[in-house]
Amino acid sequence: MNVPRLFGNRVKVFVPEVRAFGGVERLVVGLAGYLSQVGIGCEIGCFHDSIGLAKYSAVPVTTVLLNPRRNVWAEARALRRYLGDAPGGSAPLIFDLKGGFAAGMAGVSGYHLHFTDPPSLLPSDLTKFAFSVGRLHEGSFPSLLTRARAEIAHRETRRGVGNARSVIVMTNRIAAELQQRYGRSAVVIRPGAHHVDRVVPHGSARRRSILSISRLERNKRIEWSIIAMEELVAIDPAWHLDVVGSGNYRHSLEALVTERGLEDHVRFHGRVSDEALANLSAEASLFAMPASQGYGLPALEALRCGVPVVMHGDSGVSEVLCDSPWVEIVEGDAAAFASGIRRLADRVESGTLTADCFPSFPSEDEWAANIARHCGWID
Repeated sequence: MNVPRLFGNRVKVFVPEVRAFGGVERLVVGLAGYLSQVGIGCEIGCFHDSIGLAKYSAVPVTTVLLNPRRNVWAEARALRRYLGDAPGGSAPLIFDLKGGFAAGMAGVSGYHLHFTDPPSLLPSDLTKFAFSVGRLHEGSFPSLLTRARAEIAHRETRRGVGNARSVIVMTNRIAAELQQRYGRSAVVIRPGAHHVDRVVPHGSARRRSILSISRLERNKRIEWSIIAMEELVAIDPAWHLDVVGSGNYRHSLEALVTERGLEDHVRFHGRVSDEALANLSAEASLFAMPASQGYGLPALEALRCGVPVVMHGDSGVSEVLCDSPWVEIVEGDAAAFASGIRRLADRVESGTLTADCFPSFPSEDEWAANIARHCGWID
């Protein structure tokens, strides 16, 4: 690896809340790993960390818990103090909508701001009710007081976005939404998978298995894969669905499996080790990702393991994977997703998925290098 010229030996990355090891946490840990390779220390700051983020990193990483009281003024003061001693020449990187809001409240500047999700996909985003944001979502009836609070939150977030040296996003969709909402252009830097050179050809001898890897939450739409299983099993009882992940929606999904009589065909594994996940990937015929989400890194990880992917077009990573027979991109509802699974399963069985038509996508280190270069941490 070519060693870049460095502009400092320590950088700060701020993630407001760490509640689960999801997409943003994976990105931050991957970024820390790359920076360690090129001789830069990465300090991860956050208001609260309920999972112990450092233990997920393959390299030593310092985490700084600010632990402010849970109100916006205390958080703003804590962030202002934390960013105040950033090393010269190493602009901090702040993540996500809450980070932008906190930076606006704190009145700080000189940082880079990274959005992993568009505001429209965040169910807890209050600013969507602001007077100046535009038309209310269908079925929303917030009070005038709520809308006034939302307007204040929106203006502070807009200030945080405006004060950033740059705004970084993962997809064109997110860039367009931020341009419309805040009038700020963003640079698109697309995340990637671990070690892309480890891709292996898909074998038609794999068992008839669909793999799902996700937090078990309602917005992940995992029930669409369960509904699709009902049709597949009626055609061939050998089909199975392996659901990896934990979350508060598991009981509802288990109830759906029982209701559909699929207990012998759907297995819930919870959180699994890397070794167990590798074994499940080695057995899977295809990977299902019906969620609407900012990006969708698990799709890239599945492809890296040689598993073709059926996904919804509402996942941002569809912008990267739209031109390969290894990927079936679906628009529509649960029935459309089930049809997409059948189409991809037919291509798997036909043996037409070869290395010649395998999609290209970035690696995690390429993403991290582009972030570091854009932020001015390396040459």
